[in-house]
Amino acid sequence: MTIKEMEERSGLARANIRFYEAQGLFAPERRPNGYRDYSEEDLTTLLRVRLLRSLGVSLEDIRAIQAGDLPLPEALDRHLDRLAGEQDRLGRAEEVCRDIRAAGEDYAHLDAEKYLEALTRPQPVPVPAPVPEGDAIPKVRSPWRRFFARDLDGLIYGVILDGIFLACGLNHLIYSTWYQYGSSGQRNLMFFLAIGLGLLLTFVVEPILLHWFGTTPGKALLGLHVRDPEGGKLSYDQAVFRTGDVLLRGMGLCIPVVGWIQEVRCCSACEKGETLPWEEDTVLVLRDSKAWRTVAFVVLYAAVNLLSFGISSMAELPANRGDLTVAAFCQNFNRQADRLGYTRARLEPDGSWRLLDQGDTFAIEDELGPDLPELRFTEKDGAVTGLSFTVQAQGQDFYASWGQRETALALWAFVGAQKECGPLHKDLDDLYFDLTHDPIHSFDDTLYGVRVKCDADWEGEPGVFLARGEDGPAAFRMAVTMEKQ
Repeated sequence: MTIKEMEERSGLARANIRFYEAQGLFAPERRPNGYRDYSEEDLTTLLRVRLLRSLGVSLEDIRAIQAGDLPLPEALDRHLDRLAGEQDRLGRAEEVCRDIRAAGEDYAHLDAEKYLEALTRPQPVPVPAPVPEGDAIPKVRSPWRRFFARDLDGLIYGVILDGIFLACGLNHLIYSTWYQYGSSGQRNLMFFLAIGLGLLLTFVVEPILLHWFGTTPGKALLGLHVRDPEGGKLSYDQAVFRTGDVLLRGMGLCIPVVGWIQEVRCCSACEKGETLPWEEDTVLVLRDSKAWRTVAFVVLYAAVNLLSFGISSMAELPANRGDLTVAAFCQNFNRQADRLGYTRARLEPDGSWRLLDQGDTFAIEDELGPDLPELRFTEKDGAVTGLSFTVQAQGQDFYASWGQRETALALWAFVGAQKECGPLHKDLDDLYFDLTHDPIHSFDDTLYGVRVKCDADWEGEPGVFLARGEDGPAAFRMAVTMEKQ
């Protein structure tokens, strides 16, 4: 039978049952999934334990009775002697208290000798409590302590996953870039793919931590440990089933709305002292709640967030870094174009352009704009040392920003790939922002060992949209060079 059935048939709470089990008074069988399977014999033993504890027999005497070291009649005789003495003491104390109260005595005139003598008279005592209050494993409620421990663990697992993506060159899979990458369908697919990978990593790592250490980083900092009802470490199967229950029934597999509803329900149940689904066969223990734990938690939480920011910043840089081949540069360019939804063209591995047709585009935009520039590369030993191109156009009206976008993407693909460009790439961000937001302008900067020079000329009314001027049609020319120093 399950522990729920044991509760119903024994009349004891789950915490009491687990306490007596932890005391070694009975030992149920284990099912293949790690949960306990209580027998009729276990129920009989539990009822006997309940009876003897309700009578006030000590746990030590009950263990001795079960082991055959102390016959039941002898144990009861000893206990009756203790009860008789306790009854006499309590009865005398009650009678004397009533006499003092009835006499209206105050402390200044209290005749202590008279009443001390009266304490020798025996009196009956109240019936002992059915089950001693201490016969239960204390339940940890603290929903916020649990929540923050889980939140920190989730952050750590996320940083580990992002680090794996970064090491494998899968920068575009890191969370900070998903909201911009590709079409809405692709973004949704990657969002749920990342949730799935995060849950999988949690399902792999957390059972190992619980099995070997009985805790996780977040729980350990906040004084929480997970044990089996006997107070020992969880078996690996127990840890796996516990983690699976937490992910499914506690977090709703992180599915939006569903996960939030599940978390609110579990938080409410925890505050009420109810047994959470994943604690059917495990016990959460709070060792202490000292102030240093809160300080340590805040420090580690900030450190993990800082590390996550660093990984996300590195992920925004091109996946191919250091010395680039032309093909690697083109791959960097295309990945950044995908991430930002650039709809006009992509680069082939040899540096030539491939226009996107209507089926390839992520959004419908006006096709007015300069012709795509021819990219000219300089190489040394197969590595790109520089590139140059010229964007120019002449006509009635057109979007000069097309040339700025291609320049910005080339800047990111080449300058951002340099080893000197690290997580804090503010100079690159600023120039990138200027190229994609400012009107046409010239500049000459050296960023991370690369000189970037742009000479821009135009005729007409300047702006993102270059309009025809009073003296003739609009014209635009921008010559760009990037060269490693």
